[in-house]
Amino acid sequence: MSTTWTTISPGYWNNPQIWSTGITPPYISADTFIIQHPVAFQDNIVLNAGAFIRIDSTGGLCAHHNITVNTGASILKYGVLEVDTLYIPGGDVNCLSPGEVILWLNAHISNGGAFQSNCAFSIGPWFECVRPQFGFMNVLDLVDKNQISIFPNPATDHITIEFKTDVNKNTTVTISNIQGQQLLKQSISNINTTLDVSGLSSGIYFLRISSDEGFAVKKFVKE
Repeated sequence: MSTTWTTISPGYWNNPQIWSTGITPPYISADTFIIQHPVAFQDNIVLNAGAFIRIDSTGGLCAHHNITVNTGASILKYGVLEVDTLYIPGGDVNCLSPGEVILWLNAHISNGGAFQSNCAFSIGPWFECVRPQFGFMNVLDLVDKNQISIFPNPATDHITIEFKTDVNKNTTVTISNIQGQQLLKQSISNINTTLDVSGLSSGIYFLRISSDEGFAVKKFVKE
C-alpha cells in the first residue's frame, strides 16, 4: 500500500520530525512525497513504478547524491532541485518555475524517460546544502544573473564584478574551484569590484555572489 509523505518543516530527510507521518521515509520507494519545505537528503533516492515527488514552490530537495526515476515514476518540481546526477531511465521529470535545477556531476541521463525543463537549469555549478539553515533555498529569490557581469573572461590576473543596480550592504562573493573548494571569500559594497585572481591556477572557477535577496553563480576561466 502506497504511503504519502508530506513535509511539515525544513530539515534532513533522516529526521522523522519533518514528516507528517512522524517516521523516516525510505530512499527506495514507490510512494508519494509532497515536499513543501527545504529538505537535504543523505543517500541516493530511487523512485520505482508508482512513485511521485512533488516539490512545491516553497520546497526543495538538495544533496550531493543522485536521484533515479525509473519507469512509472515521476517528479513535478516547482521549487529547488540540486543533486549530483539525475538519472531518468524510464520515468518522467517536469521542472517548472520559480525554483531552478542544478546538477553537479552530470546532465540528466534519459534512456527512455522524459525530462522537461521550463525553469532555470544548469550543469556544473557547485552548490551547498548541508547547513541546517538550508541556505540553498535562497535560489527562489535568485538575484537576476543578467544584472551582474564579470570581465575579463577568460581572466589572467584579475576579474571585475559589475552590478547594474545598487549593491546590497550584506553582499559577499566567493570563488570555488570545480571540486567545490572555496578559495576566496570577500564582502563587497561597490557597483564595480575588482578581485585579484593571479594566485589561482589555470582552470574553471565559479563565482558566487550572495546577498539577503538571494544569490547568483557565474562561471569564469583563469588562463
